[in-house]
Amino acid sequence: MIQTIITYSCPKCGSPDLVKNGRDYKGDQKYHCKTCEGCGTLNARRGHAEPTRQQVKRALLERVSLRAIERL
Repeated sequence: MIQTIITYSCPKCGSPDLVKNGRDYKGDQKYHCKTCEGCGTLNARRGHAEPTRQQVKRALLERVSLRAIERL
């Protein structure tokens, strides 16, 4: 059997002194850093891609309904 050890470190201070701290609203694991007292997810998901944002902005300027924008 092959086992892999993954060591996480704080994105703010780089300390490996992390403990689990529940889940965020998206279901991702949250961590709390004992060194810098920071907390959050390690690999935070970002918003939509820039081309999608531009497409929605253009649709808003053309006064397309929100229902039609939602389908984009």
